[in-house]
Amino acid sequence: MEITDAAVWHNYTISTPTYSDSEDLASKLIETGVFSSVLTPSNKLYYSNKGAISNQELQLEYSHDFLGLTVTGLKNIDLDDLCDFTKAGFMKCINMRLSQEKVMHLQGGFFSNSIIGSIKPFFIDPNDDQRYLFPMVRVYEIGITQVTFMDDGTYEGDIKEFIDERVNMPLRKLNYITSPFSYVKKHLDIESECVNYALRHNFRKIKEAYISLLKSELKTPNIDSLNLNEEYVDYAGALKLEDSISDIARHIAAIVSYTLKKGKKYNKLSKLDRDSLYGYWQGKPNIFVFEHEN
Repeated sequence: MEITDAAVWHNYTISTPTYSDSEDLASKLIETGVFSSVLTPSNKLYYSNKGAISNQELQLEYSHDFLGLTVTGLKNIDLDDLCDFTKAGFMKCINMRLSQEKVMHLQGGFFSNSIIGSIKPFFIDPNDDQRYLFPMVRVYEIGITQVTFMDDGTYEGDIKEFIDERVNMPLRKLNYITSPFSYVKKHLDIESECVNYALRHNFRKIKEAYISLLKSELKTPNIDSLNLNEEYVDYAGALKLEDSISDIARHIAAIVSYTLKKGKKYNKLSKLDRDSLYGYWQGKPNIFVFEHEN
């Protein structure tokens, strides 16, 4: 069968700590530098603007059939100062809220007690910067985080190749992953706290060497007409390592767990329990075949 229009989104559900203050968590996730925008249950949109945390209250009015909505408040944001991926993240957060409302009819259930965050894309094809995955993150108060990799591109070709290359992508390791530099730096920061106190000084020297190497490899993806106000790096190539998108999803959830645990008191002379940041998880693809020829 020949596919003429199809896409795959990979969705991961991972256990993370519970929380009760959505506004506080949204602000702290933006502060990590990894998240570019976060929408809270009260419809307050948090985002990073020139290194500072900003927020804007939105009004969302759903249509009667939940097939659309009217958003008020975005005009108060100076969009000219923002990266195009940050602006795209705004719309994805809002669209995800609409999808939840349409499917779940949120009426105070646990699905309504969640924040929706966007992270700037990960590029996975060394020969094509038009191929990237957009991570969207939902963090539920009850202790669940869902990471969804949205592929904004479409596929055209043989169904076997579609299954091998797109559907089964999580089954293989990638040796080219160009991500926002802030993501890699935060991951290294967390790893340094998972080292015994006696060895932490030496590990910090190693971390600084890694960061220096990564900074020498900074690049800007080649996407015409887009304003990308972000530093990117092929960390897999620079550090000679391999990750799968399943690994990336778990690393993102670990950043959420770390952010939630950071405010709690712990003995700084002891190391942070790395395993506590990586909860139980499962993943599945969401396959969309819009057109095909038999």
